[in-house]
Amino acid sequence: MKGASSFLLFPLFSSFLLPSCSCRRGGDDVHTEVRLAAQTYYNYVKEGKCDSFALALDVQLPPDLPEACTTDYRRQVADATRQYVEIEKRRHGQMTSIEAEADSLSADGNEAIVTLLLDYEDGAKQRVVVPLRRSAGKWLMR
Repeated sequence: MKGASSFLLFPLFSSFLLPSCSCRRGGDDVHTEVRLAAQTYYNYVKEGKCDSFALALDVQLPPDLPEACTTDYRRQVADATRQYVEIEKRRHGQMTSIEAEADSLSADGNEAIVTLLLDYEDGAKQRVVVPLRRSAGKWLMR
């Protein structure tokens, strides 16, 4: 694997395991939804759409902070994601595919963790854990 880490938690979005996680509970439709959401967001990364990736974050700041803080935070995430993409391109070439390997849902069905397998041109593979939260009926990254 040419020095690639076989288990990578994307530094900005690493998460602790959800308490009371369940696998394959709550209907296959929800599992399909969370897997598709995570794959869609990492397809943004693959396609270089880092601003779209940052917009998929469920940013919950204290109410006393101005909206500009959310905008600034998303801009910082987009910039950090661009740097991550460039580093990985130099190390492994272009990301070639994204596959959802596993998912788990919280007991209330409003939080999920999806494990993605990223494949690169040089044959390297990386696993990424994507924590998600249902917000206004849409699955967004935490």
